[in-house]
Amino acid sequence: PRSYLRARDHFQERQGLIEAAVVQKLSANGYTHNHVALANRELGLSVSAALALGDMEYLGTDIAWVAGLIQNYQLPPEALPAYLQAYQEAAQEQLGNAGRPVTDWLDRLLSRQPAQPGAEV
Repeated sequence: PRSYLRARDHFQERQGLIEAAVVQKLSANGYTHNHVALANRELGLSVSAALALGDMEYLGTDIAWVAGLIQNYQLPPEALPAYLQAYQEAAQEQLGNAGRPVTDWLDRLLSRQPAQPGAEV
């Protein structure tokens, strides 16, 4: 759908601002810039591809690749919900209504994540 292509263009225009906000939020909580930047790069590519294909659900609701990244770098289990929450907040701030496919998908994803102590950002 055209709305997804417009959302993709808007996302790509604002992606750097979203990623910078995520790095800032998570760095304040002790996560390293390199880990967050890698997750941002992978998620950004995936979001752009899903928007180009017209369906955010191509990303799935599991995002096992992020969980694997977190496990591989021996980060605490609460890193995944903290990362997703930070990304959702930054996306909402930067994208507004034009980014609804992205923010709605993140909302759905977060609603499926178990609450973790210390996951606040």
